[in-house]
Amino acid sequence: MNKTLSLLLLPWLVLLCTRMVAARMVYLSPDLLERLHQVQAAQQQQQQLDAVLKKQLTECTRQGTFPVAGRTLAQKVEEAQTFLDRELGNGEVVGTGVTIVYEDKVVFSKGYGLKKYGDSQSTVKDTTLFQIGSLSKTFVTLAIATLVDDGKFQWTDPVKMHLPSLQLYDKYAEEHVTIGDLLAMNSGFGAILDLGWGAGIYKNDSDLVAHLKFAKPQHSLREQYDYANVNFAILGQLIEAVTGQCWDAYLAQRIWRPLGMTRTFAAASVAEGDPDMSSGHFVCGKDVRGPYNLITAPEVQLLPGVQGGKLAAGSIVSCAADMAKMVRLMLNKTHVDNVQIFKSTSLVSTMITGKVPLSAQIRAIIGAGGQEIDTDGSTLAAGYGLDVVGHVMWGKAYYEKLGDTASHQTRSGFAPAQRLGMVFMANSQLPEGHMSHFVDHLRSYVMGIFLDVPKDLLDYSYRQWRNADRLQPQPFGVPLCGPRFMDPRPAPASLDEHVRKAMTGMYIPEESPEYYGQAQILEVNGTLALHVGAITAPLDPIATEGKNTWVFRWSDTNIVAIARMDDGKFMIDFGLSYRQQ
Repeated sequence: MNKTLSLLLLPWLVLLCTRMVAARMVYLSPDLLERLHQVQAAQQQQQQLDAVLKKQLTECTRQGTFPVAGRTLAQKVEEAQTFLDRELGNGEVVGTGVTIVYEDKVVFSKGYGLKKYGDSQSTVKDTTLFQIGSLSKTFVTLAIATLVDDGKFQWTDPVKMHLPSLQLYDKYAEEHVTIGDLLAMNSGFGAILDLGWGAGIYKNDSDLVAHLKFAKPQHSLREQYDYANVNFAILGQLIEAVTGQCWDAYLAQRIWRPLGMTRTFAAASVAEGDPDMSSGHFVCGKDVRGPYNLITAPEVQLLPGVQGGKLAAGSIVSCAADMAKMVRLMLNKTHVDNVQIFKSTSLVSTMITGKVPLSAQIRAIIGAGGQEIDTDGSTLAAGYGLDVVGHVMWGKAYYEKLGDTASHQTRSGFAPAQRLGMVFMANSQLPEGHMSHFVDHLRSYVMGIFLDVPKDLLDYSYRQWRNADRLQPQPFGVPLCGPRFMDPRPAPASLDEHVRKAMTGMYIPEESPEYYGQAQILEVNGTLALHVGAITAPLDPIATEGKNTWVFRWSDTNIVAIARMDDGKFMIDFGLSYRQQ
């Protein structure tokens, strides 16, 4: 017997003997040790193979070239279908729509799973509608590109030249920010400004843009890349100022209808009542919350308190069949079949050229999504209406746009030289507080199939991606799945009555109060509630930190800290600090 294996089995054999009720001989299966030895040998062999594959992957990434497997197109399609049939049957998302375009042909267009969890009749098809989130920004950028193509303005024009009503807090930026600065997230705005929508302070794009004159930006103009949805709120207003049409009406006239995209709409509310629309879901392991109606359910509304709000930054709904036409337009650069959208290829070429370098933090997030990045001298940048442009997909030139709403996620990927593009849309999100990349990994693996990367390298990479993609421990005793999955509501933590009453009152943001507005803590029947914008929800105490900080769950999904300051006043912190008056 293998000496190591004997030592491993010894404690188990002793345990068996000590648990014998009667004095009798216990026999092991004659082939048990042989089978255990085979398992151990297979594990060692896999470890050795993984070490070889890791070294090969590192070297290929460094050189920017990968070996070619030699698949035919039919083999690529079959392998992709086998992979997706397996992975999309594991319950990580409820329903998914997938489209793949290769050499200007739609080679794969299919739905997986259900539109509504628990309804076996609600199968997803390639006509099923999904929220595409921030992939809406790519459509808005295409609309901007048509106006450049028509000579209405240039990418580098100051926005105020064509939208004279624009007023910003930073007066230099107000005069000099260009259309391209907004498209590439290089305007100085930061994500915290999105609280204007997230809390329902503003009900539409025009209202928010009108209040940007009160919003201090996070950076100076062109200081650095920073993702902010407000950039595209301004661009939506720009389209309306130049064309006399709302951004979605212009898109429908100029792109959607000409291309036959009959199942693409500005928002879920525009398609209200459509029987082939996905609901929204939240999934953590086997725990599924939903289905939620995208229009009426508060848990998934884009604008709290607004049923069916339209946002240029991310409200579009579409389906796999329609998204295939958008992919073909991006890859062809001017047309789809005999329908010409642009007179010149230069418009899309400008969109897919890197504009602003991405930070190391963004690069790390991108790498977690299944892109192979050589950090030594490789440049990653944002394009116009695109998150990533660079040689990061199996050594090939590549660009992508991601899209997320509260309960949907969309991932795209394009390898223009190979005329390859694909879109994955899922009607499920994973818990708050986690960066999960399941749909990204599906996209990156399937990109690898069509880029003809050998299967052993793909399988090794996919295992590494999925092994690294684990839920992270949450602070303050919040369950691993996050605050949304605290069910039933948490038992109240200790909160002194004097402290509870002292917390009530009005709170003012420490920055840009005229933009963010006031917050208020109320006490109703001994329970605290926080009111911000359109949201009033209980503050559920869940933890304390020291003597002067209390932690609450608010509006089911948010963790809010309230601290007592040296002067006895309280401060609310949920990404923005509000001070008690």
